[in-house]
Order: sequence, then structure tokens, then C-alpha cells
Amino acid sequence: MSNRERTGAPHAKRAMAGRAGRLFVLTILAALAGVFEAQGLVVGPFDVVGSYEGFFITSQTFGQPLTSLQGTLTVKVLSEGGRLTAKATVQGRVLNFRASEWDTNAEPVCTVELTARGGEKLTLLVINGAILSGGIQGGSLGGTMMQLIGGRNRFADLADTEAQALLASCRGYYTMFLPAGGAISQGTAQAAPLGYGYLTMTVGSGGRVRIAGLLADGTRVSQSTRLVYQGGGPGVYVPFFVKLYNKRGWFSAILMIMSDTGIVVSAASSCWDKPGAGPDGFQMALGAQGKKYVLPPYLAAEYRFYAVHPGGMLYYTRAGTAPYVVGAIPFGIGVETSGMRLVMDEGVNPVKNEDGTYTYPAGNSALATLTFSPVTGLLKGKFNVYFDYLDVTGLPVHKKVKASFAGVMTSLSGPLSGMGFYLLPDNNPSVAAYRLKRSFMVVLQPPL
Repeated sequence: MSNRERTGAPHAKRAMAGRAGRLFVLTILAALAGVFEAQGLVVGPFDVVGSYEGFFITSQTFGQPLTSLQGTLTVKVLSEGGRLTAKATVQGRVLNFRASEWDTNAEPVCTVELTARGGEKLTLLVINGAILSGGIQGGSLGGTMMQLIGGRNRFADLADTEAQALLASCRGYYTMFLPAGGAISQGTAQAAPLGYGYLTMTVGSGGRVRIAGLLADGTRVSQSTRLVYQGGGPGVYVPFFVKLYNKRGWFSAILMIMSDTGIVVSAASSCWDKPGAGPDGFQMALGAQGKKYVLPPYLAAEYRFYAVHPGGMLYYTRAGTAPYVVGAIPFGIGVETSGMRLVMDEGVNPVKNEDGTYTYPAGNSALATLTFSPVTGLLKGKFNVYFDYLDVTGLPVHKKVKASFAGVMTSLSGPLSGMGFYLLPDNNPSVAAYRLKRSFMVVLQPPL
């Protein structure tokens, strides 16, 4: 190859990338033109200066094609001519972009293509001074374009009375379950949790949001984010993406607050990726169901506590394996409401028989305990799971294993009910090195 050919190759590559970016922009513009025409929108003068919030989505294969959130974007347009800064947080990477002017500026759309130091390319469209579109790809992010969805941060403008009224209806504290929508275990341990994780969310001034919670394997998640609003309805997006497990895995969700009802739903499946340290990896698609949590909480007069049976769990001994005692698993344990307190029926100890075996009285023979915070709606507690077997000499052995649970109370209608998960240690020698704890569902609900 000649020197001329060598220097020409990068230019050809940049030209191809530029053409790909322009084609992407033209495709979006054509789609928008069709939307404007179909809806009879009249585009008038607009002001692009201001701050914008958005998020990036892409397609994932979690046993089925799913749309997942992969990061967020904050843009500050400082002048009509296109002087701007942009900060993208994508897949745990922070990327900074800067522009001095628009590439194109034809009302109602301004466009610019920006490249970060690592080669990541951001295609940015500001539409009618209100909507963000475009995408990001390249460099550390790979060749697949992640689509950008976003809009002007109207909540930062105290003079925008419409946006401030919407924000006022969204502000507050929310609780929500994360029900499983499908799972793929990526190893022989079949470690995908069967319990329900949960999230809590606080929406504050300026559209700032704080999210925290527990996934169904006990992993803590938390992040600060912002509301994303595109207008045209009561729905406001809340993007949430965190790296987990020493940055080898991740969890993401696109929540939507329905400001008129206070209900929180999933705008797309929440995706949870846990690469295994061995045979214990899994991927899961989750939903989100919850609502604004109002004080004082609306509690039923009484409840029942259920722990779903840990199907397939065995206790491994030198004499073989032992199944759990079915009759001692908490199922329908009474919980009385006393003011803002929830009081579980007192535990009843298992009874040792003369021959060394055990009998389990009706009621709370698992010695379950329950703690409830009326301020946060959070639940936690413990109970026993029992395994009875004969040792190598033929004598009866009574084994008690502690299970811990956590959950949250929420409601879509009527009094609050609770859901969550409990963790039970697995002493199977084939997974002992991974200190695996199996996750199963717990439920706290009024009597049926």
C-alpha cells in the first residue's frame, strides 16, 4: 500500500461514518415529517436554548427480543447557533461532547454530529425546541446504534406553569414490585430468582429523582436520575441504569409515572443481567407495578403472610439428601393491624417427640418475624425452614435453616399489600463454592 493509500483509508472510513450518520438523520426527519403531516401540526418559531434530558435504548435478546435502556443524556444548548455541551452516561461510561454550531439548522429541526475521544459518535436532533432524538454508537459502545428519546427539561423552568403543575402532581414517594416476566439461567445451577424484588422512588424539585431498592437476589440498587417528558399526555419517563457485580452485569428500567393516577408502570421490560462466577449466571426480564405511597398508609384490618414453597430445595448430608418440612413453611400466618403497626401471630415451637422426631403445630411453627416501616412501606423479617432426616447411624436429626425476607407494600387500588422475596442458603456441594442463596416469593395480603 502506498503512503497516499494509507492516508486515504481513515478519510474514507470517516466519510462512510458521516454518510451513515446523515442517512440516520434523514430517516428520522422523514418519519417526523410524516407525523407532523398526519397530525396537522403547525410548526412556528421556536427557541432551542435550554437544557434537555434523554435516554438511550437498544434491542436485547433475553430469550426474546426486548427493548432495554442503556444510558442517559443531558444536553445544554447555550446559543441559538448551536453552541452546546452534552454528557452521556452509557453502559456505565461517562462521555462528554461539545459543539460550537449546528451542522444543519432548518426549522423545526437542528442537527449536529459529535465524536468523543474514544470514537463514540452522538447524532443529536433538537426538534421544535422541545424534543430530543438521534442516537449513539461506535468506539467502546460497538457498531449498533442506540436510539435517543428525550425532551426539554421543562421542570427546571419555574415560569413554565404547565410543567410545574405536572411536576407537582408527580412529586412524592413511590413503592413498586418487580414481577418476573421471564428468565434464562446461564448455567447448571438454575439460579434465576423466583422472588420479587422492589424499588422505591422519590421525585423532588426540578424533576430530580432518587431510586433505591433490592433485586430478588438481595443485590442493592440505587441511582439519581431525572424525569424525561415529551409532552402530549400524563406519562413521564424515569430512566434507570446501574452496573452491578463488579461492573460485569447490569440492571435497567424505563419507568413511567402516570401523573393523573400516581400509578407507576414499565414503559418497556426491565432487564437484569447477572454473569455467573460459574454456573450461577442468569438473565431476567422484569416488570414494574406500583403507586405513590401516601401517608398515613391505607392498611387493611388484618393480613395473611405467605412464603411460596421452595420447590426442589434439598438439604445435603453425609447420609444423603433431605426434603424440607412442607407443613412448617409459613402459609397463611395471621398478621394483625394495630394502628400503623403490623403484628404477626406469635411463633409456636416445634415439638420433639419421645423417639427424637418432631411434630409441627398449626400456626407459626416457622417462628416467623415481621418488621414493617409505615413511613417507607418496607417489610423485612426471618423464619425457619426445617429438614428432618436420619443420620448414617439411623438416628433422627432435626435441622433448622434460617431464611431472611424483604419486600415492600404498595397498592394499585384498595388497601396496601406486600410482595417480596426470601433467600434460603443452598448447601448442595456442586454450588457450595458460590455461596448460592435461592430466592422465592413472599406475599402479605388481606384475607381472601
